[in-house]
Amino acid sequence: HWDLTQSTLALSRLADLCLALSLSHILHETMEKGRLAWPDDKPEPATPELSRNSGFVILSLGKLGSKSLNYSSDVDLVLLYDEDRVSLQDQMPKAFFTKVSQKLVTLMAERTADGYCFRVDLRLRPDPGATPLAVSFAAAEVYYHSLAETWERAAMIKARVSAGDFSVGVAFLSHLRHFVWRRHMDFAAVGDIHAIKERIFQHYGQREISLPGHNIKVGEGGIRSIEFFAQIQQLIAGGRNPDLRQASTREALWALNKAKIIDNAQTQQLVEAYEFLRTIEHRLQMIEDEQTQTLPESEEGMAHLATFLGFEDVTAFKTRLLGTLSIVKRHYNTLPGNSENSIPAFLKSPEALERRLFSWGFSETSASTIEKWQKGPYKSLRSPRARNIFVNLLPEILESFSRSADPDKALDRFDDFLSKLPSGVQILALFQNNPWVFQVIGKILTMAPTLSSELARRPDLMDYLLNPTFFDPPGDKKALKTSLKAALTDAGDHEEVLDITRQWLNEMRFQTGIHLLEALTSSAEAGRHRANLAETVLETLLPFVTEDFEKKNGTVKDGELAIIALGSFGGRELTAGSDLDLVLLYDAPENARASGGRELPASQYYIRLGQHFLTSLSAMMGSGKLYEVDLRLRPSGRWGPLVVTLESFLEYQKASAWTVEHMALTRGRVVLAGQKFKEKIEAGILGILSLERKPIELEKQMAEVRERYYLEHGTKSLFGVRQVRGGLIDAEYILQFHALSKGHKNPEVFDPDFSTALDNLLKIKAVSENQAKLIEDAHNLFLEIHGLLRLCHEENPDENSLAPSLLTLMSSTVGVPSGPALQNKLKETQKAVSGLYKKTFSV
Repeated sequence: HWDLTQSTLALSRLADLCLALSLSHILHETMEKGRLAWPDDKPEPATPELSRNSGFVILSLGKLGSKSLNYSSDVDLVLLYDEDRVSLQDQMPKAFFTKVSQKLVTLMAERTADGYCFRVDLRLRPDPGATPLAVSFAAAEVYYHSLAETWERAAMIKARVSAGDFSVGVAFLSHLRHFVWRRHMDFAAVGDIHAIKERIFQHYGQREISLPGHNIKVGEGGIRSIEFFAQIQQLIAGGRNPDLRQASTREALWALNKAKIIDNAQTQQLVEAYEFLRTIEHRLQMIEDEQTQTLPESEEGMAHLATFLGFEDVTAFKTRLLGTLSIVKRHYNTLPGNSENSIPAFLKSPEALERRLFSWGFSETSASTIEKWQKGPYKSLRSPRARNIFVNLLPEILESFSRSADPDKALDRFDDFLSKLPSGVQILALFQNNPWVFQVIGKILTMAPTLSSELARRPDLMDYLLNPTFFDPPGDKKALKTSLKAALTDAGDHEEVLDITRQWLNEMRFQTGIHLLEALTSSAEAGRHRANLAETVLETLLPFVTEDFEKKNGTVKDGELAIIALGSFGGRELTAGSDLDLVLLYDAPENARASGGRELPASQYYIRLGQHFLTSLSAMMGSGKLYEVDLRLRPSGRWGPLVVTLESFLEYQKASAWTVEHMALTRGRVVLAGQKFKEKIEAGILGILSLERKPIELEKQMAEVRERYYLEHGTKSLFGVRQVRGGLIDAEYILQFHALSKGHKNPEVFDPDFSTALDNLLKIKAVSENQAKLIEDAHNLFLEIHGLLRLCHEENPDENSLAPSLLTLMSSTVGVPSGPALQNKLKETQKAVSGLYKKTFSV
């Protein structure tokens, strides 16, 4: 009548109830003797509620923890107590709760004429050989965070509170969250899990599938293999994806499928195998109420079991069982491995090393670098385990770099990468289990030294590379907000919110950079995506920052803070490392003051809130900073207040702002504000942009601004596509001049997006079709080159310093066949834009 899930869930509930009633009985008995203080409302002895404020917690692990208890399973428990939560009359907490634990085990497991309730196993408690039956929370936390092994992390995946003081038990598990679920992808744990399986094989001697006497739990292809299959991948990725934190093996497999870590066929086959093997286990235990997972040795016993399982004959049962065990074995063997090979032959002598390096295209000097690595001078190579993994990886590393345009340079940059790593086992284990990553690493090292340095500082970014969706097109802003919200699920205080947001943004920036290097996206698309990222961060953080600020400073009724994006952020053209050009405005009733806190006037309140928000964005922490913020375009520049009213902003723009500030306003875009306030801001900005200007004066002022900028920041480098004569800035100036000079009659021309604004100018015939095409093509060309260079190099690099592979990528991105052809295209375009600029600004 019940399937496996219903049966095992009912047994688990029964065990929970037995534990709760047994504990209540013991505590009631103790209270009657006056050794434990009564709670405020004295409950009946036969109710579980008696233990709810006791400070004593029964954690269940294993099958009971996942609510999938077998007919004859024992219950895996960890018994804990909170010393500060109980009031004892004449005993120390340790002695008292040890006696409670002894009585609990006796009540549950002692055999009488009526049988027993459940066998109890306490061997999963912290350090079982040295600790009493019950362990204090303080001692348990210290153990788990400092001494516990990987198998204990895996065991805690299934941990839950079965009985006792639920509130403190849940809090304890919450404190252990970071012990079980590591933020980085923990490939170092993979080898530990495999080692556990190896020790099981050594103990049981069941490496091969043979049905008579086969243990369907720990034997090859058995239940444990399915559990390890799930747990390995949960431990690797569960720190980043909370959806993977499932106690049930079946639910874990489906969660892995949803996360695209395993495919539909794997999931379906493993779930079916798990249910089939667990059903066999269940029936085996029902035959003699024996805790066994071993198949019968005799043919008669196998036939009996086949009948009990509903098979028409034993042959059909054997066929299905052999197929199931083989499927499980095959899937388990697809997991990342931990085999450690012998030292490669070419490392056994200097002569062999030099010959192999020569055959791979390295120079003689590379041998000294490799010999240095073998001595382990860096932090990343100091441990024997790290050196062992690294030595076995060397053939793949060297062969991967040999395929680059400059193997020696790739090796030198990898040496620099190694030297900056804070530790090595985690990242090397990642490489070991994912050899294809070297192709990406090689591309980063040879093309993008800036990105390489970032990766060395934050090697955990490599974890994100292994996300199954890493190479998918980036999501829209709605998807990004969902992603960041999920990442912040476990966040505690304000600082943790900021730290998690920084980590999330680092990963997204890294993904965008790799997509550019792999030609999966264009610089223009990357710019729009980076703008979406920035908006997502601003929109998500402001409520957190405001809430934190309000705790000390109260609130301003009907007040709000708005953010205007300018520059490349306003135009959605952010590049790697771009700062955010912002203007902060506030809206509040006249003479408003904060209620609560310090009761500040609205002006001071929003200036301080703005400062608090900006500090959150730009403060340097262990995981870096979110953004550099540039507020120089606010009224009165760096001497003006951080936050002003819209009225003050517009008055300044109308009466005091320089031409360059109106030029910047052409890319102004409201990124955060309530709808009514947003509409007021947009209308006000359009009013400023639509002011009538004398073309001659505007032309002169803009030309002077450009000349000063060139004298300070200009370059003659062909690849300095932004500052060079005829570059990106000149193209922007041409567009802004026509918009500002014609805008009083045609306010519809204004748009922060470059292409849209140019189309609008073409519609009113402010520019000819040929001019519009020149500006559009030049803008697109310069934007692609600028985006790749900002990712890979410092500003205005010399063409001779660019890696051949980067030149090839830039050439293919803009549709020319080679580096020389790219240089010719840049020269011709810059010359044409420079000519149009001189024609436009003839003063």
